[in-house]
Amino acid sequence: MPSKNFSNKTWWVPEAGNEGKPKDPYAMLEGTTVPELSSITDFASNQQFKAIKDGGGAMMAYTRAQSGRMDPDIRRATERSLRQYCELDTLAMVMIMQAWRADADV
Repeated sequence: MPSKNFSNKTWWVPEAGNEGKPKDPYAMLEGTTVPELSSITDFASNQQFKAIKDGGGAMMAYTRAQSGRMDPDIRRATERSLRQYCELDTLAMVMIMQAWRADADV
C-alpha cells in the first residue's frame, strides 16, 4: 500500500522468502537524524533520537517540538518523522476496523 503523503514510501512490503507475511512497518520508520547539524552540541546530546515507533515516543517528540527551543531543521525532521508514524498508526487502526467489520459481517 503506497503512502498518500510521502513519495517512495510503501507500508505493506512482503517479507523476503515469505510473500504472505509483511515486514514490520514500524521497523521501516525513518529517524530524525540531520547530519549537517551534528556539530551542534545541544543537538547531539538532547535533540537527536531514533525513529518514532510508539505512542510514547511520539508524545515526547511532539512536546519537544512545541517547546520553541528546537533548531528549525531538527523541528522539520521531527515533524516528518511524526507524520510518518501517525500515517502508519492511522493505517493500522483502519486495518483493525476492517478486520472487526469482516468478522461481524458488516
